[in-house]
Amino acid sequence: MEVCIIDLHANAFLGDEFEQLWAPAASKVMNYGAREYSFIRGQDDPLHFIHHSYWEDRLDFDKYWHSEEMIKLRERAIGTHLVPILPQWSTLVAGS
Repeated sequence: MEVCIIDLHANAFLGDEFEQLWAPAASKVMNYGAREYSFIRGQDDPLHFIHHSYWEDRLDFDKYWHSEEMIKLRERAIGTHLVPILPQWSTLVAGS
């Protein structure tokens, strides 16, 4: 199984706005075939977010990432985050 990790950093004073934008989209991965997901906000750094999703087929993630709703979300999120939003891939070695 592959794990997609999206490391996100909101702009100063925009953490709550970013969370409200991204949290509903994070759950949409389940509609595209993800096995599970999490969307985490840092306690020590409340501007740091991590979106994990677990996939059997990376093509399913591509369908999610390039869907019309995600394109529109990324457009709405412009200006709320510091760095480009780039998915990173890992292989699940152990876990449940």
